[in-house]
Amino acid sequence: MITGNKDELQGTGALSQKLVRMLNANMLLVPEEAKHVMENVLVPTDFSSGSAKCFPVAKSLVERSGGNIEALHVYSLPSFFFPYINTEKAIDKTKFHLKEKVKQFRKKHKLLEQTSFRSTDREDLSIVEAIEIHAEKGDFDIIVVAARGGNNITSLFVGSVTNDLLIRNRKMPLLVIK
Repeated sequence: MITGNKDELQGTGALSQKLVRMLNANMLLVPEEAKHVMENVLVPTDFSSGSAKCFPVAKSLVERSGGNIEALHVYSLPSFFFPYINTEKAIDKTKFHLKEKVKQFRKKHKLLEQTSFRSTDREDLSIVEAIEIHAEKGDFDIIVVAARGGNNITSLFVGSVTNDLLIRNRKMPLLVIK
């Protein structure tokens, strides 16, 4: 399903949220000023099977243009206070762990090696803010996201990150995969 993406001044975005929850279909939200190219696709991932569904769709979007797909995992380092633990060591361990997760995710879901994976520490940002900043800096044409991530409580709910992306005022289309 394709729908327009209202900005904050024109409405709440409640209709888009309701449609994503109710319809058993992928949904594309297109802002009025969106570019009409699909060369750079951003796929935020939490390494769940739900987010894995986004990669074949992203691949189909860039097949004709020969474009690029980039996966983005937003993480946060646990805040802790241990006087004897080196912060640099914790960062290195986190990066090593993420590389292993990417390797396992690629193998399990048979993802193309051309798909680049990036990880970013969200620091003081929300996950959605980190995704949006990365998307704008990377000049992506579209964000492809799963309706639900790793926490599949029920099919009636939309994941919190997806929900927050739905209500944001973006300059690029958002494709929600069921």
